[in-house]
Amino acid sequence: MTSDQMPTLPIDLNARFRYLCQSRTVRGSLQAKCYFLHEGIEYSGILFSPDGEEWFDKLEDGMIVKATRIAPCQDERYAGEYKGTALSFDQQQLPFALDQAEKSQCSIDLIDMPALLREAANKIEMLLDISKNQQAKESPAIQQKTDPEFRGFMQWADVITDIIARNSRFQTEPFSVLTLNAYIFACFNDFWEGDLVKMHNNVPRWQRMISRAIAHLLDVDFIERVPGTQKHYQVTQDTLAQIF
Repeated sequence: MTSDQMPTLPIDLNARFRYLCQSRTVRGSLQAKCYFLHEGIEYSGILFSPDGEEWFDKLEDGMIVKATRIAPCQDERYAGEYKGTALSFDQQQLPFALDQAEKSQCSIDLIDMPALLREAANKIEMLLDISKNQQAKESPAIQQKTDPEFRGFMQWADVITDIIARNSRFQTEPFSVLTLNAYIFACFNDFWEGDLVKMHNNVPRWQRMISRAIAHLLDVDFIERVPGTQKHYQVTQDTLAQIF
């Protein structure tokens, strides 16, 4: 596929880090293989570090980086792939899993995924509280006590099956509920208002529904536990046969 035949992607996208390349660019910048994320699809490509920034070598496979200047590669060696440049470290935001407390010392540590998800959920809840308070001030007479509309676990099961069908990573590699939640938080852009409502222990409703959806997909043999583990899953051979 030539660059003229490749789909045109937005100039700004999230990129999922894969691995650091051994060589640098002609300008001396680090570069890494990645997947650019757009509408639930992963597009293979190359991600360049900002000039003069060296934090790429602290990243691990699966971490999300904000990138810009996304375009098809013109080099024939990378036909069919895209290229892009990471935003500077100061412009990176959640779910970019780096320890911001160490930023001033240029020493970057990794945050574990549960802490990242809890912080993201708290920020979402804070935005929801602000929205609800503003609505109450503007129209107190029409407040309702019923919960806003949200997806049930069966609907989230459909979302998960679509994600697995469209992304080879989930077809070939084991995954946990935490890694699936992180992917949905980074790439899914159709949350309903009720999906974001905070439940027990400040966990948003959509994460609780994901856990129940995983249990359902286990029951119908769409996925199975990885042998010897309790919290990691893989698609069954029958599922793979249906996908392909």
